[in-house]
This record gives sequence, structure tokens and C-alpha cells, in this order.
Amino acid sequence: MGAPAPVPKVSVGGVGLVIGGLFFALVSGWIVITRPATVADHVRRGWTLLPVAVAARDLSPSTVITRTDVELRPFPDQLPARPFREVEPLIGKRVYLQLSRGTPITAASIGSGCPP
Repeated sequence: MGAPAPVPKVSVGGVGLVIGGLFFALVSGWIVITRPATVADHVRRGWTLLPVAVAARDLSPSTVITRTDVELRPFPDQLPARPFREVEPLIGKRVYLQLSRGTPITAASIGSGCPP
């Protein structure tokens, strides 16, 4: 029988580092889960989200709107302009103002009541 295999030595600093890392991970996770409400959370409180017709892509003036140019997305009902809430009334209408992707579509942006 030979000599017993040497037992690996674990440094106290290494154990402390591992325990400190675990403690940090647990505390960080707890903070994320129980974080205080942010300003954005307070602002959102009380909002009612409604479907709104938005530009699915950038639309130039004089573009004739097709079904693929418009999509519905939830938006707060507190929007100052009155956007369309359905896609169908927009199909075949001509864009009057430049619309960036995601912009709610209003009567002003399609020139309702404006000359062609």
C-alpha cells in the first residue's frame, strides 16, 4: 500500500469568494424582483390600452395604403389625436403626411377633408 493520495487544499479566500458571489447573486435577484415602482410604472397606472392603427412601415406622402401598410397595436387612450382604431377604413386611402413605422394614423395623416 502506498501513501494516501494528497487531499487538495481549498484556500479560505476561494471559499469566501464563492460564498460572496452567491450572496451577491441572491441579493441582486431579490432587488430585481422586489424593486420599487419606477416613474414609468406610476405613469402607466390607470392607462387603458386600445387597439390603434399604425404604419407598419415608413409611408411617404401620396402612398395608397394597402392592408400590409397598416397594423393594430395597443396604445393608451390618452393620445391627443384621434387615431383610427380599425384597419379597413384606411385601405385605399392616400397618405397625406410622412408616416414613420409605428406612428398612429389619424385623419390628418391621410388627408381626410384635404384636397388630393
